Amino acid sequence: MKNARLSRFGFALVTALFLASCSSGVTKREAHVAYRYDGQTFKKVVVRLSDELAADPEKAYRFQELRLEQSIENRLKANRLYDEQASNVVEIVIKDFRIRSGLNAQLFGFMAGSDNIEGIVTLKTAEGTVFNEFAVSASYALGGRAGGQDYTRIGYLSSEFGKLTVQTIVDKQDKPAR
Repeated sequence: MKNARLSRFGFALVTALFLASCSSGVTKREAHVAYRYDGQTFKKVVVRLSDELAADPEKAYRFQELRLEQSIENRLKANRLYDEQASNVVEIVIKDFRIRSGLNAQLFGFMAGSDNIEGIVTLKTAEGTVFNEFAVSASYALGGRAGGQDYTRIGYLSSEFGKLTVQTIVDKQDKPAR
């Protein structure tokens, strides 16, 4: 009886840690809460680090591994939102990100913290008029032999950030189950 209770507790703990280990979200800016997608397409994706992050050579180097611009552009193309003839631009300023070392992620998993990325996405016309702005964040805290590999963690972060960006552009975020 005691072993069964301990086993159930262990299973519940592992499940809770798994569910909490990968999180993401979007926060709409107050000035743009009324935004509704109206068929806009985009010709360009510009991703840059904030001035503070860009001043750190290690951060700038690690940021290149994310290939975030390519990930978002691919998502836009897959959703038919990318058009060379369009005049709108997706501009992203990365405010914070962290990528654990592969060794820490594999050996310590979620206990080594999480990989995360946070940025401000601004949708603009060619003239610079902002028609939507929102904050996107994604994190990944799993580890071990499979979940701790750099390509798995970095790929998840880029993919999740791109997915949330495109879902928010077309105003179709996943709604939490009730």
